[in-house]
Amino acid sequence: MKITIKILKKVLGLCFKQRIESLDEDHKTGLNLLVKQINRHRLLVIMIFLFGVFAAISEGASIAILGIAGAAISQSSTVSLPVDMGQLSLFVNDWLASQERSTLFVVLISIAIVMQLLRSVLTYLAARLSIQLDFTIQQELWEKATKHLMSFSLSEIQSRTVGYTASIIHLSVQMTYLIGWGSKVLLIIYFLFMYFVLLLVYQSTFALILVGVTLIVSVAITRVLKKIRAFSKQSMEATLDVGRITFEYLQAPRLLRVFNATELAGKAINLARAKELNTNKKAGLNEVAVKPIVESTIIVGACVFLIGSYFVAGSSGESFVAGLTVFIVVLIRATPRISELNNARIRLARILPSLKIAGGFLRTDDKLFLRSGGKPFNGLRREISFDQLSFRYSNRDEYVLKDISFKVPKGSTIAVVGPSGAGKSTLMGVLLGLYSSTAGRILIDGVALEDIKLTDWLQHIGYVEQEVYLFNASIMENIKFGSMQATTKDVVAAAKQSYADDFIKHLPQGYDTKIGERGYLLSGGQKQRIGLARALIRKPTILLLDEATSALDSESERLIQRTLKELHSKCTTFIIAHRLSTAKEADVILVLDSGRVLEKGTVEQLLAYDSYFLRVSGMQGDVETLP
Repeated sequence: MKITIKILKKVLGLCFKQRIESLDEDHKTGLNLLVKQINRHRLLVIMIFLFGVFAAISEGASIAILGIAGAAISQSSTVSLPVDMGQLSLFVNDWLASQERSTLFVVLISIAIVMQLLRSVLTYLAARLSIQLDFTIQQELWEKATKHLMSFSLSEIQSRTVGYTASIIHLSVQMTYLIGWGSKVLLIIYFLFMYFVLLLVYQSTFALILVGVTLIVSVAITRVLKKIRAFSKQSMEATLDVGRITFEYLQAPRLLRVFNATELAGKAINLARAKELNTNKKAGLNEVAVKPIVESTIIVGACVFLIGSYFVAGSSGESFVAGLTVFIVVLIRATPRISELNNARIRLARILPSLKIAGGFLRTDDKLFLRSGGKPFNGLRREISFDQLSFRYSNRDEYVLKDISFKVPKGSTIAVVGPSGAGKSTLMGVLLGLYSSTAGRILIDGVALEDIKLTDWLQHIGYVEQEVYLFNASIMENIKFGSMQATTKDVVAAAKQSYADDFIKHLPQGYDTKIGERGYLLSGGQKQRIGLARALIRKPTILLLDEATSALDSESERLIQRTLKELHSKCTTFIIAHRLSTAKEADVILVLDSGRVLEKGTVEQLLAYDSYFLRVSGMQGDVETLP
């Protein structure tokens, strides 16, 4: 009996050992995360476990009772339990002996039916709770993956395409399929173990047959499983490509049409999708081979073992035939379970690639995150000081900013000018706290920016970029974005301050007008004024304009300049400017080139001598554009 149990353990080990041994660090990260989430629902897991165990016991009991019922009508000798259970066996055997054979047969069959009904109810309850657990954890992991993504630093998130990122969140949640898979596998193992014990009670030979058949089936489909797993990995990679390519092209509808590239984009999307479908088809073709292999192997293996066992039984053939009834019933019930066990191996081969992707995405040791913690910040009191600031991106060797030093008193306006690639926008990114300085520092009232709580710092900043990102929502919702506690009165006040209220009131639904994807229903100047209103509704003490007026018409620029004049001394303002009309109102102009500060001063000071500012701008009087 001990040898038989050892063989059973080896069979189950062979079924899943190869799958487990091939797990890498990403797999283990995903698995550990999933286990932690499951552990939060221990009561639900315990209930699933108990329902599964009692369902298997009910199944075994019903089959055992059917065996006794068969013996009651086929044997002339006294009917008794096939196993000795002490006083319980004596009581039951006495009762069996006292009953008429026909009555006993009906009673036993009725009990077997009740046990089967109980088994069905318990199996249903276990499956129902498993689905509940699965979807609960899916929601929790989705929220965790989203929170994880939103905590990435700007450089980390920019290292991935938007389409890839969107797809990977969806695939990460797919690792919860392991919950349903695990519940099903455990239920199968419960039932197969119960069948094994049942056959062991009647005759150990039959138990060995069951183990042998399971082993043969497991070995028979191993090669198929390797192919399925390889195709599943390719399918996951292809799915990510489909999301990335589709999303990128859908983001550029105007570009595709202007360059007559709609057909090219369609072909690229279709090609990526065809690659995904092709790998899924290959995996599917291998999967369909599993069922006939399993079914034929079970029957042929069982028959061969049964014939051999019969001849080995010799003189004990009568007891062999007595146990044959139970064996046939068990084989009928075990065949689909063995098939399901091997289908579970196929399912595991399908799930493991998503587990690897999820684990790799949710790892924290190889990613950069927004900094947390720090000193509270309640607003600028004196000045912002750049102290020998240098910066380079992690994937580059050269510095984008080099030894930059200057001071900005509270309430002043500074314009940053220079050619493309000079480092202007990077300087704003470091000031925003989106990047950490490589060397040097930025001091806020004498405190290093990196020592200040980032959320507090950003709460006091209003930011407008060159291409204002607007959502496919109402103007009201776009202005309130990031300041959801703001009232309608606050929104209107911010719109008036940015001179957007006039054109908003003439729209069909006013502030409730939907402006379309990226605000395509608005002009460039209107978008910028909405962006400025969104910055001003925060009532910032520091305002950053990153080339916000570089592509505006004269009227829109004039209105934004009027707003900036009204904010002068109320806000500490940084303006990346390309136009003299915008820069000339600044208290100080900072000229950047190749990441270095070449010159600084007012317009008058910089035009008073043969400065770089003067030379590259070609200014000999009223010149309108800066480099």
